[in-house]
Parts: sequence; C-alpha cells; structure tokens
Amino acid sequence: MVANDLNNTFSAGGEYELQCAIKLYGQPLLRYCHNILCDYFEAQDAVQMTFIKAYNKRKSFKSGTSLSSWLYRIAYTTCIDLMRRKKLLFFMPHTKTESMSSIQQKNEGSSFISDDLKEALFLIN
Repeated sequence: MVANDLNNTFSAGGEYELQCAIKLYGQPLLRYCHNILCDYFEAQDAVQMTFIKAYNKRKSFKSGTSLSSWLYRIAYTTCIDLMRRKKLLFFMPHTKTESMSSIQQKNEGSSFISDDLKEALFLIN
C-alpha cells in the first residue's frame, strides 16, 4: 500500500492497515527512537508501544493528514515517557525489600488454606 493511500484509510482501517504502517514506518521509527533513547532494546519497545497506541487511537487520526508525522509524534512522546520513568526509578529512594526466604520463613507455621476448607476437601475424597 502506498503512503498516500494509507493516510486516507488508516483511521477507518484495521489490522491490514496497521501491518502496512509497520512495513512503511517501522525501521525509520526504530532509528528515530534509538537516536533519542540510545538503547536499541528500549527503542524496540518504544516503537512497539507507538504502534499499539496508534492502533488504539486510530479513530482520532484525521484522514488526509500525514500518518508519518502522527506516528513520529507518538514515538517522541513515548520515548520521553520512557526516559522520565527511567529517571524516576533512578532517583527513587530505595526501600527495604524482604527476600523470598524471609517471607517463606514467616509463613512456615501458617497455612494458606483454612481448617474448614481442608476439612471439606478431605470429605470429597
């Protein structure tokens, strides 16, 4: 499908139009996101999220406008959101987390199944 045709059909389209958009704009968006994030794997995630957002919001895309500009804008905001989340996690104060072994030791004496439920399960056999 040609980019001009896709501009006109994307908003009313479905999975076929999404596949065409991925074929046309997937690699350029990946390079764009990689330049912003400087991490190939995060860039892949950003492009995937971009196409998911675009597909979910396709009804708000105006036919006849530039699909590539719309996708690049979504990709940019997605990359910025990822960088903000990463920065927030970096500066978050570390909280004390319990290890799985300490949680298991606390729960050794306790049972997750009540005595009434155990009794009912034994009656079935």
